[in-house]
Amino acid sequence: MVQGTLTASAKQQYLAVIDSLQQRGAQGVILGCTEIGLLIQQQDSPVAIYDTTQLHIEALVDTMLQSTSSGETL
Repeated sequence: MVQGTLTASAKQQYLAVIDSLQQRGAQGVILGCTEIGLLIQQQDSPVAIYDTTQLHIEALVDTMLQSTSSGETL
């Protein structure tokens, strides 16, 4: 991944790291950089993938929906 360009090579490198972590006992992987989620998807990995960008979006939407249904303003 260089300057916003996603390559098959970069994906394979990330998958190799995930495989190595799984072999050492990892049951999940946190994608802590916004661009990695564009490269690696859950269907690419046998272990759980936690994309922090997606998790933040889901939490924000949940918060907004709860606030609007209760009449609160953000």
